[in-house]
Amino acid sequence: MNGERDTQVGNNLARWVMRQVGILLLALALPACGDDGLGKSFQPRPPGDSDENLGGPLPIAVGDTFWYQFSQTHRRSTSANQGTGLIEGEKQAVGHLCLKVAEVRDTNQQAYRDRPETVLVARAKIVGGINDADIVFSDQDATGAPEASVVEAALTNLWLKKLAVPLRGHGLLTPTNKEFHTRAAPTPPGQELAYLPFFDVRTSVDKAWGGWSYTNDACADQLEEGPCVAESGCRWDISGQVCLSTTLNFLNDMLIYFISTYGVTFYTDNTRFQERHPVSSNCPSYATLQACQMAQCTWDFMANGGAGACITLFSIDVRWRETQSTGPAELQGPVLHRVRLEYNEDGSLRAGDEIIAPDPNPGTPLAADLTNFTGCFDNQACAVAKFELDDRTWGEAYCTF
Repeated sequence: MNGERDTQVGNNLARWVMRQVGILLLALALPACGDDGLGKSFQPRPPGDSDENLGGPLPIAVGDTFWYQFSQTHRRSTSANQGTGLIEGEKQAVGHLCLKVAEVRDTNQQAYRDRPETVLVARAKIVGGINDADIVFSDQDATGAPEASVVEAALTNLWLKKLAVPLRGHGLLTPTNKEFHTRAAPTPPGQELAYLPFFDVRTSVDKAWGGWSYTNDACADQLEEGPCVAESGCRWDISGQVCLSTTLNFLNDMLIYFISTYGVTFYTDNTRFQERHPVSSNCPSYATLQACQMAQCTWDFMANGGAGACITLFSIDVRWRETQSTGPAELQGPVLHRVRLEYNEDGSLRAGDEIIAPDPNPGTPLAADLTNFTGCFDNQACAVAKFELDDRTWGEAYCTF
């Protein structure tokens, strides 16, 4: 389930199969073109011309830029060497991802109206530091130069590592056109960079995709199974005895992975799985930090020249127990795993972070273990990863095309 597929075809097929199985399981667990008027010849729209009947355009446009910094770290222990002050056995990789949107193949354009999703094509470049041509990595256990394969092996179970690029041979040393998906959550299998930076925030006209989340009022109005299944685009949730929409969206796609992989009973057991996705609205209307946070919005301290502003973010925080059989020996066996993702209102990634640490109570799991899991445990092994938008001033120093 967590392994990389050999080909892109394999990736897409596996993700499609996962979705189909997951959608079935999820139901058991989760609450005109041209002018052809008389006397005129038909004139098709240009390929890039949007059609209002196909919905509004994606908020992300050609020329938009996104500068990211990322890091992945494995620590054999959180203890520091008394002589050097360095974390014992630490292996780390650090880099910068530069994206400049070159093309938007939008489903609201006639040329792409029948495509399964909007695809963003961006000029992509990976650098380490300002003077480094590639990702920078280190290994405190190495007696000489660190080996990329050794560091890769230590980071192998991190989602945000798989969703980044290999330390070497990733093909993005120079700006290169790369396609990015917009209608899939970045879950296994086949995790790679194309699934991370963007998602389509819109609900598609055909209701096949519902943006971040989706509520169908026609479904909600059906109180019994018969009328529910008779209503187009609805399904009956047996466990919750409610009528829900069949429209796929980012949140459902994310959670489908856990139900399909671990089962419905795992998903509903808060000692083994927990997830949070705060719902907020009218965030820009809140003028103070306190009011913003009370409304479950996010305060952007850097906005308005440092004065700050209240903004809307799409966020999900998932924490679960699992048993790992690959990667460093000190993180094999029962572990706690946490992944948190934040996206801006336009559907671009704002930040992601991840933690893997030994399970403190594998025999007697407690819900509090997951609820309070926010960082590494003292003097124990730990793997962490971050992926976040770079400050514009510093980001431009790395991202020159």
